[in-house]
Amino acid sequence: MNYKIFFLTFLMFLSCNDSNLTSKIESIFDLEVSKSIKYVSKKEEWNEFNGDGYRIVNYIVEDGYNWEIQLLMKTKGAVYRSRDYFVCSELENAIVSDSVLYLSKEKLGESHILLYDSTQKTFVYFYEIH
Repeated sequence: MNYKIFFLTFLMFLSCNDSNLTSKIESIFDLEVSKSIKYVSKKEEWNEFNGDGYRIVNYIVEDGYNWEIQLLMKTKGAVYRSRDYFVCSELENAIVSDSVLYLSKEKLGESHILLYDSTQKTFVYFYEIH
């Protein structure tokens, strides 16, 4: 019974609104992006048995902030990854261009990944519990 209560509470926390999610991204990666990006869509898949799963949130970079996002991510250690790097992962369909900026943080069984595609002007946040 306690697991069900924990899981329902966990799902309520995960279904936070976009501004809370943007704040979480800024906190985890120490990036100020809220004025630069606009929410587009979200996809989530969670395992009801143990709570493992993932969330992919897509943003569009506002006009005039393309260069700023690139610089911010590079100063935090982002590297370029080819599209092939994401084959057979949940992020495979989120990548349109041949190469994206990639920034990753691991925290206690959680993965946080930011992807930035300067050609498509898209910003993707990937969160996974494993």
